[in-house]
Amino acid sequence: MVEALDRHLAAALRGEAVGWPDSHDGFAIGAAWDRISFHGIAGLLAGRPEMLSDWPEELRRSILDEARVQAFWEESHRQMLVALLAGLAGRGVEPLLMKGSALAYWLYPEPSARRRGDSDLLVGKPQLATTRAVLAGLGFTRRDDPHGLFFQETWLLDTGIGLIHAIDLHWQPTDSPALQKVLRVEEFFARPMALPRLSPHARAPHRVLTFLHGAINQASHAADGYYVDEQRLYGGGRLVWAWDNHLLAGQFGHAEWAELTELAITRAIAPVVLSALLLAQAACHTDCPDGVLAQLSAAPQDTILVKHIQNTNRISAFQTDFRALDSFGAKLSFALGHALADPRHLRRKYPGSAGWPIVFLHLRRIAEAALRLRRIRAR
Repeated sequence: MVEALDRHLAAALRGEAVGWPDSHDGFAIGAAWDRISFHGIAGLLAGRPEMLSDWPEELRRSILDEARVQAFWEESHRQMLVALLAGLAGRGVEPLLMKGSALAYWLYPEPSARRRGDSDLLVGKPQLATTRAVLAGLGFTRRDDPHGLFFQETWLLDTGIGLIHAIDLHWQPTDSPALQKVLRVEEFFARPMALPRLSPHARAPHRVLTFLHGAINQASHAADGYYVDEQRLYGGGRLVWAWDNHLLAGQFGHAEWAELTELAITRAIAPVVLSALLLAQAACHTDCPDGVLAQLSAAPQDTILVKHIQNTNRISAFQTDFRALDSFGAKLSFALGHALADPRHLRRKYPGSAGWPIVFLHLRRIAEAALRLRRIRAR
């Protein structure tokens, strides 16, 4: 049932003339809406009204209602981004928008069709203090982020109209030191792409780097889960990811295909890029050069970085990231940052022991981590 629904939804996104199956009872309608929500494609489907004409009225109404909510959120979020980017430009900060918001205003005819819950902003580390000051000046407050984030933080803005906008502020494209050797921050800033539909100050990373970044995020999220409306979901193959990959691949000429292939192979993530391309090809009928797919298929498949991207074991991931750091100081800071969690995090983690002295909570957490590591090594 799920596979058939997904094929039907993908065909509708492609604009193919497909009617609704005859057996559209209440369960099937509920299952269809669950898959639409999982895939994040209500806005995309609403942009294909001819595809929805013979769909069950209840399902069609849910899709259109969701699309209207997304459009309302988008307009409010756009106004926030325009003000933020102008404020940063006035202070000499030139950030990059990444992921969904960059794609929405770059490749999607209607930005609200690219469903997302926040915007990811990348700044150079020397500009971090200024960026924080601009965010605070616009009314943002920094969220109490979960323990384990080292190169990003979240800022929230309460609009007063029932919407809270989130900015994920990054000073590295990824929080993983191992993957920072693949997604290199200096390369992200070297060839920015303008986003004039959003703002004269809006820019995104180059299309090839954006594809690499998206492919890695998709593989990581498929393994470790991701949040939609505060609900943690698991599984890959989301159609909104396929559509992202499809639109980006459609921007590639010969030089971009060659660069994507070279980077994927030389940086040991060929299977991750291949998976993203195959997802787009299967769902969106993306035109991928045979030579590219063949080279990616022939590249080493079981690399350390591929295992790291797909890894769900946090201790093993820590070990890979720790080894990737170049200096003793960086290793020490990374280890201490993991070992010495914020007291607020510890009290949330151990609510039954929240009254303990904080040093004992630190020791408890370290002891549990050591025990897990011992079990892993014993396997």
